[in-house]
Amino acid sequence: MASIRKHGDKWRAEVWRDGKRASKVLQTKREGQDWASRQEFLIEQGDVGSIEQSITLAEAADRYEIEIIPHKRIRWNSRGSELFVLGMIREDELGAMPIAKITPKDLASWRDRRLQTVSPASAQRYMNTLSSILTAAVRDWGSLRAIQ
Repeated sequence: MASIRKHGDKWRAEVWRDGKRASKVLQTKREGQDWASRQEFLIEQGDVGSIEQSITLAEAADRYEIEIIPHKRIRWNSRGSELFVLGMIREDELGAMPIAKITPKDLASWRDRRLQTVSPASAQRYMNTLSSILTAAVRDWGSLRAIQ
């Protein structure tokens, strides 16, 4: 079952079929209808929802640095802070894990390791950057599925 509805000045297409859900924001209603039809077909064929298992968090951080950071409107010192956090993520054991296999326990463990060396506010900023990377993996790259 597909649903197309207005989302600001764009259109959100959502598909639910056989217990699987897919959603995307598109420019026009017609694009949304076309996308929804393709997704319903792919779900029937069993092709939707496959997760790109090979990308690690460090690789996602690299891609985030190349594709997302240059387009953000942030001050130069904030950009440096974000790049510092990306480097920290790459060097940590969490960076070597495939993003599809990262659990909430892994994220809490990473946060706790950060709290041993920095203030809670700094740890929160680090978590915000990590959240941005994972959000880009879901929304922009299709490397993860959003948790229902």
